[in-house]
Amino acid sequence: MSEVRLPLPVGLRIESILSRGITKQSLSQALKKNSYTEIIAQGADEDEAAYLFKYALEHREDCISAVELGYQFKFLTIRGLKKFLILKYDLIEGEDLIFKGTSLEKVRLKKDWLPEIESAITRYWKICISEEAAAKNEVTAKFILAQNELQV
Repeated sequence: MSEVRLPLPVGLRIESILSRGITKQSLSQALKKNSYTEIIAQGADEDEAAYLFKYALEHREDCISAVELGYQFKFLTIRGLKKFLILKYDLIEGEDLIFKGTSLEKVRLKKDWLPEIESAITRYWKICISEEAAAKNEVTAKFILAQNELQV
């Protein structure tokens, strides 16, 4: 995973655009060419794309690297974490995860997703595996605030 650190709204815009079926390669190429209309033509939400491309005017290389190699969040709230998991992994609140105000519980994930998730959020959140279904390559987890973030 890349060492690119993005603000929460930018990371979520990337995930929102990718969740509409636009490939990482297409988004990366559009960012390189500064071709906002190309992404809109592929089905991206205009407001989401406008926000990302405006940010990319001053942070183009970071945005391209984030799309191609991954990223970490500069800061990540519990609601931001929930939205990230829903957008990136197509989870459904109430079915695949339960929001508890200060934690996310009973989050159903594929084991293959864990390294990417940990890389993006580890600084702020701890993943506690509560169940493992080896046959399905799935885990059930709880996300809690990392202890080092509670220190004053």
